[in-house]
Amino acid sequence: MSDPYGFALVEEHTEPTTLPDLVRALHGAFVPIASDLRVPPFDLTVVVTADLTASVVARGIPGFDPERVGGQVRGKTLPILPSYSKTVIVIDAGSAPQGDEFHEAEWVSLVSHEYGHLFLSRLRAEAGTEPNPLARYPTPFEVGRILACAAADEYRCDLLSDAVLRAVARYTVNGGEPQPVTLATLRGPLYTGELALAHDEIVHPGWPNLIDRYRTGRIDLADMYETLVRQVDGITKLVAHADAVATSAGLPPVLTGGEDKRGIGLYLRDAWMPIRAILDETPMIPCLDEFAEIDTAVYTAGAGIADMLHKLGVRGEVTANNELYLHVTEPAR
Repeated sequence: MSDPYGFALVEEHTEPTTLPDLVRALHGAFVPIASDLRVPPFDLTVVVTADLTASVVARGIPGFDPERVGGQVRGKTLPILPSYSKTVIVIDAGSAPQGDEFHEAEWVSLVSHEYGHLFLSRLRAEAGTEPNPLARYPTPFEVGRILACAAADEYRCDLLSDAVLRAVARYTVNGGEPQPVTLATLRGPLYTGELALAHDEIVHPGWPNLIDRYRTGRIDLADMYETLVRQVDGITKLVAHADAVATSAGLPPVLTGGEDKRGIGLYLRDAWMPIRAILDETPMIPCLDEFAEIDTAVYTAGAGIADMLHKLGVRGEVTANNELYLHVTEPAR
């Protein structure tokens, strides 16, 4: 009987490291998990590279830039087929310096996170909940659904990496008993600090200022909308990462505080917390039998993101010619 979860490993632009052996071991550990979740068969190639950008661009993503709100992308899961039945995961071999106390734990976290994306994407394709590609700009309602799913996936993949870390990685402090490495061990306050910085630089007063730039003729409508959607995507994913670290540390959701950050109470909390509520009540990676129902609930919760765009003064509808028509009014500040 053929292997339902085919695997190959490629090394590019890199000096020898222990990462390839670690990837092989992790793949072996993930195969029974995939089977238990009823993840449909896939053919996976993992590319270990010291030049993430070059390796991603070489696989059909021109203009790829690893810079994101809150840091850099260190891994990328790329479908060769839309169903993710044939997939490439590209891993940055330089993301964890050799000799660092936690370098192998960093790799475990990164590889596990990307396997989470593969599982979720493969399950979503089989469940039939992936939205159809649009031949036009998405409405705020459609943006909310798309970005809710993307942020939820980041949170789930982070929690998967946390679970794997706790199972396989240990560290000691001052010669004491070995302790499990967790996502919180690796990230500490990094994401919460980045979230606070991103709030001040992008969210408030940045978002209402961006809308007002359009309303006063200093930027055109398409540039304003594209910039806003791109930034909302980055910020909601950053919130998801920060919340996963908080969960790993046993702390409350990051948006339950932040009274000194006006954009949290005005925009972000109502956009993210309905999604987080669903994630709290459902499995980290839903199995195929329940995936469609849970995924549909996450998409529906994206209404909170659409409401945030409405609060920023941006509403939209689809014309009879299947084109997006935007209405822009004064944003809430």
